[in-house]
Amino acid sequence: MSSSIMNCRHKKPNATYRLFCFHWAGGGSEFYAGWGANMTDSVEVYGVITPGRESRFMEPAFTSAEKIAAETAKCIKDNFSDKPFALFGHCMGAWMAFETARVLQGAHELPPTKLFVSGQFSPHSEKYRSNVESTENMDDDQFIEFLRRLGGTPSEVLDNRDLMEVFLPTFRADSKCYETYEPDVGASKRLPCPIYAIDGTSDNYDHSEWSDLTTGETSTKLIQGGHFYLTEDEGKNSLLQYIGDTL
Repeated sequence: MSSSIMNCRHKKPNATYRLFCFHWAGGGSEFYAGWGANMTDSVEVYGVITPGRESRFMEPAFTSAEKIAAETAKCIKDNFSDKPFALFGHCMGAWMAFETARVLQGAHELPPTKLFVSGQFSPHSEKYRSNVESTENMDDDQFIEFLRRLGGTPSEVLDNRDLMEVFLPTFRADSKCYETYEPDVGASKRLPCPIYAIDGTSDNYDHSEWSDLTTGETSTKLIQGGHFYLTEDEGKNSLLQYIGDTL
């Protein structure tokens, strides 16, 4: 698998560590591609480019987190296995990062050293899964309003009907990834790496169940803000400081 599915605007040949980042539903790699400018020279940051957006716009978007994870894990194994690395994901991206870590461990014996999951409950949480809203039967107008409530997609995009006609298939595919992801999380499938759960102070998720999914430590970090705290300068800076200190 080619390294072209990775987006990095600040290459650091002498870096000793890599951080691979996964987008939320409707997001993209470009949000993360510039993070390297705010990290030390020892950390190189990549945003994962999934099909249906950015340089892969002409490819049909994947509708399962497992397909995204399999592709990304192979890319990391083929192109980036020479240095230790961590995974980060926000919202839907947290589950993509988690599944990628599982594939890296199970299929490639190459687990990340750390997993950062932001703005998301554990994928096996019965407490929260029952509240996941299904978008399968929503018409376009209903789905656009759902995206507006969710946040993370600029209103100028949501209000542009021509643009939304182009991007709706990708946004719907992302939602299907999220809504249908139900991993086998038996004890034998636990990750060996620590899991760091991060959230905005007003998001109100209970992250304790992430501890079921690793034999390593788990910890929680709250950052001032809402679900998309990381899109605000203060929240982003606090997040990058925390990740940098943890790495």
